[in-house]
Amino acid sequence: MQRQPPRDRDHCDDHYDDLAVISTRLGHPTQDVLLIRLRFEYINEQFRQDPELGLLAELQSDYYAQEGIRTPAQCLGIWHSFDAGQDRFLHIPIERTIAPAPGWRMVVAGQTRIRPVGRVYALTPRTTILSRTHRFSNGRDSETFEHVVHVTIFSDGSTYLFAGCGEPTET
Repeated sequence: MQRQPPRDRDHCDDHYDDLAVISTRLGHPTQDVLLIRLRFEYINEQFRQDPELGLLAELQSDYYAQEGIRTPAQCLGIWHSFDAGQDRFLHIPIERTIAPAPGWRMVVAGQTRIRPVGRVYALTPRTTILSRTHRFSNGRDSETFEHVVHVTIFSDGSTYLFAGCGEPTET
């Protein structure tokens, strides 16, 4: 089955044309950028279908849940405490922001320094939240923002995000 481009591409910068800039900075530029893009597309497609499916996709994509730093139940509990099960998320990775971050470490519970497994990258996605239950400070039922996240790519191509569930402090 051929993958379709994201439906929301017209809402993004021209990040799909940024591989030339990225290629000088990444160990496996085309492959790693594609893996990161596919991970975000998978999460977005699940949110398009249903917010709960989106949360499950984020759970499957979350390093903290997959590596046992948090349990899946803890992650879902964190997200549901913010009423995330009613919200739809759209994460568009801005590909020109992808940069290797091999020295990045996370601090969990204010104590443990963890060096993630795999090739670690920092990037900035543009995230839009569409809420059915509340209005944001902008007075609307949606909010868009950009924020730095980290991802890791294991040698088998598995791609995981460091976002949401772990609530780490970066160092």
